[in-house]
Amino acid sequence: MQDVTLARVLDAQRENATLAGSQLRAAARDLIDLCVNQSTVVLTYDDAGQRIVGAALALDDAFPVPFDTTAPLPLGAVCLLVGGVVAGPFGVAKLAQLAHNLGASQVNAAVLGGWSDPISGINNVHPLASTYMTAA
Repeated sequence: MQDVTLARVLDAQRENATLAGSQLRAAARDLIDLCVNQSTVVLTYDDAGQRIVGAALALDDAFPVPFDTTAPLPLGAVCLLVGGVVAGPFGVAKLAQLAHNLGASQVNAAVLGGWSDPISGINNVHPLASTYMTAA
C-alpha cells in the first residue's frame, strides 16, 4: 500500500512540476470554460494551480481574478479550487473547509487530470486537461 501511495505522490509531483506548453494551455482553457457565465470565486491549492490560473488570466481578460483569502467571500459565493494533480484529497479538503469558513455557499474543485473519489467539502470535481495526462 505504501508503494502505491508513494508512486502516486511521485507521479503527481512530476506532472505538476512539468506543467507547461500545450498541457498548461489546455488546462487554462478548460478552467475558462468552467467559469463562463458563473460568478465563481477562484482559489488555488498549489503552484500548478497558480500557473493554470495565470495562463487563464493571460488568455481571457474576463477571467475572474483569484480571491484573496484575507477577507470574507462575497455572500453566497461559489468557490472553485484550482490546482494540479493530487495524490490524495487531504490538501484540497482542507482548503475547501477554509472556503466554507470564509462564507462559500458551494465549493467545487478543478483538478489537473481529475479525481474520481469524493473529497470532503467539495460538491463537484472537474478535470482539467485530462487528455494530456500521463500519470494514472
